[in-house]
Amino acid sequence: MVRKSHPTDIVHRIIAHRGYAGRYPENTLPAIESALAEGVCNIELDLQLTADHIPILFHDRNLGRIMGRSGRVGYISATEFLASEAAYEVRFGEKFRGNPPTSLEQALKTISLCPQVTLFLEIKPVTLEQFGIERTVEIVLTAVERFTNPIVLLSFNKDAVQAIRKQSEYRIGWVLDRFDDKHRKLAHELQPDFLFCKKERIHKAMWPGVWQWVIYDVASLDSAFHWLARGAHYVESMWPGELMATISSGEEPV
Repeated sequence: MVRKSHPTDIVHRIIAHRGYAGRYPENTLPAIESALAEGVCNIELDLQLTADHIPILFHDRNLGRIMGRSGRVGYISATEFLASEAAYEVRFGEKFRGNPPTSLEQALKTISLCPQVTLFLEIKPVTLEQFGIERTVEIVLTAVERFTNPIVLLSFNKDAVQAIRKQSEYRIGWVLDRFDDKHRKLAHELQPDFLFCKKERIHKAMWPGVWQWVIYDVASLDSAFHWLARGAHYVESMWPGELMATISSGEEPV
């Protein structure tokens, strides 16, 4: 795999959100491979379990938006899921017809070809609700135990994040669904390595603490510099190629 190089350290602070999801069906191999080819240092992917407890990559509670069919990941087998199509036709039309979804195992093998890339792996709430925190965390930890790249395990579910910390040495991230005093206090109790928050939820200064802030979803280099200047440590974007290209061009943010 040939990876591009870029002249500034800002590339180390960009996380490819669901891979190169602006150009390719999210959480699939084309999105992952294209993000890596752009030279990203960090990539974020979403994890769920199939009915037979196989870790796969998928974001939504339902299959409709990405796969154009009814159902949920947790109620079909891995064989059925991986034999389906992840074309995201409502966005890309027929461009990615025949594109399959991706297992976590496939993704780990691909990312391991770029050993310096950090994987941020988010365990989705729908899987935790269906299979339980203890069982889900056990399966995920087993699945990633031979993966030698840097990895951060994260979730919206605070109890799942705590369970990961108790059962492993992996760095942890908590994804905030609210930016308020209650969640600030909970963050100080949890002491995660990373706090993730959607940019629209940030209405005042980011809370100081032991954590590093990751702000999503950032679509332009101007926006990236804005959030980094406000105190974010990382910005997460579905458009890593566009951000990288702007960095390479030497353009300065307005």
